[in-house]
Amino acid sequence: MSNTANDNSSIQLNSANNQRRIKTETVNVLILASGPFIGMGFGRFAYALILPAMRLNLHWSLAISGAIGSANTVGYFFGAIIASPLAKKVDARRLFAGTMLLTAVSILLTGVSTEIVAIGILRFFTGVFAATTYVVGAGIAMRLVETQGRSVMAKMLGLYVGGIGVGIIVSGIGAPYLIKSTSSALGWRLAWISLGAFGVILTLMVMKATFKIQVAHKKDSQIKSRIPHSRLMILYISYGFFGLGYVTYMTFIIVYLTSHGASTFEISLFWVFLGIAVLVGSLPWSRAIARLAPRFSLSLIFISVGIGASIPILFHSLLAMLLSALLFGGSFLSVVAAIFEVSRRKLLPSQYTASAGALTAVFAIGQIIGPVLSGIISSGSAGLNIGFEVSAGLLFVGSIVVLLEREEVHSEVVV
Repeated sequence: MSNTANDNSSIQLNSANNQRRIKTETVNVLILASGPFIGMGFGRFAYALILPAMRLNLHWSLAISGAIGSANTVGYFFGAIIASPLAKKVDARRLFAGTMLLTAVSILLTGVSTEIVAIGILRFFTGVFAATTYVVGAGIAMRLVETQGRSVMAKMLGLYVGGIGVGIIVSGIGAPYLIKSTSSALGWRLAWISLGAFGVILTLMVMKATFKIQVAHKKDSQIKSRIPHSRLMILYISYGFFGLGYVTYMTFIIVYLTSHGASTFEISLFWVFLGIAVLVGSLPWSRAIARLAPRFSLSLIFISVGIGASIPILFHSLLAMLLSALLFGGSFLSVVAAIFEVSRRKLLPSQYTASAGALTAVFAIGQIIGPVLSGIISSGSAGLNIGFEVSAGLLFVGSIVVLLEREEVHSEVVV
């Protein structure tokens, strides 16, 4: 009887300790989410929001607009490549905070110049710093919850990625009205400067807390931390298709809405709704990721994003645009969480940051090609309709490719 009571007491104590640990990990992941908030929510996606004003003032064509978008993604590609080697040489927490600050500064400086070369260079470095922040932060987040099961891991990655949604919401609330209330020559510049200043302040606020995050550094027996690329090949291919497909929508959707007569209020509403959809969508999709076979959950997310990207081709009402934002925004960032969760199950903890970098690099290659390709093919009489058609088609192809993914779990991975 005494032994039974002791066992029950031990189980309750372990459960309470685990709950406290999960709460601490949740707070730490929310702190880390400030990285995607600034780097992606501001540095990557706010470009679409500010682009119409930049095109009007600087007289850019769709091809030039796409090229500047690709400059950011080229930087994103390099940032993804260097993130893992840097994290091995520098304290990951300090690297995360440092590159987050540099991201904010480069966003701010984007509003200082009107020269296309200077803007392209700044967009490039914004991509470098944002990707490094994102990859290193994802590596830290995965290590924080490496002993937890699939459900907790999926939710934590959903929280981390959700920082992007908050960034989209914040930029959507302020930037359109700031642009509208000033001259075309000044509005877009003030938007970049304001977003960058906000990012600098936020970084300084969370920097101390970031340094206090405790990350376990255990040895992985005798196994080297080199990534088994062959086991990730289907993920690489499908993630590349996703990068190619989704980026047209996120680069040109505001240009598209503006060309169809959307008001400042409608653009702001659409963008905020998109950000809310990112936050809300991560919860049901995290459950699907945890419960369904990885390839099926990924394929469903790809299809949802593809349908969301297809709606603007067929319908132009505000209701249709909000439905598009709901499907697209509620799904597209869940692909990232799902990809990381599937890769996590195939790898050792020491391989997390490197694998996040490799996957992000492949994703970036698709994003490099996508805006330029879309800008060129959309310069004809068909306009952005053809770009969105190609975008949706690539997403549907990706949904088929990902079904070839095999279920593999590394012997030391907790599921």
